Amino acid sequence: MEYFDGTFMAISDATERGWGIAWVTLENDEIIGIKLEGTTPAQEDGEDVFDAVGRQVFALKGEEYPWEPYQEAKEVIAEDIVASQSPDVDTYTEATGASNQWMQAVERALEAARSS
Repeated sequence: MEYFDGTFMAISDATERGWGIAWVTLENDEIIGIKLEGTTPAQEDGEDVFDAVGRQVFALKGEEYPWEPYQEAKEVIAEDIVASQSPDVDTYTEATGASNQWMQAVERALEAARSS
């Protein structure tokens, strides 16, 4: 057995625009489900938000996130990874950065799930 069964979460490298998050569910050495999310700088009244010590605050990109290719890419990338059983899939046009972040996060989740 290459992987432990269960759901494993990992994040991509962080950039000034945020990072990708992946939850990968494995069963009998197969990827059976993936949930992908991303973050973006939190904004209030059009301005970036910083915490009390000056660190930039990030928020999840929810359903209200206005970039439609991002929303589409979340579904397509997850489906492609499950279908191919690999995080090495094509990026989604107009959501290339998020695609690459998700693939990196999925790879990291798989590394965490390795049984040996």
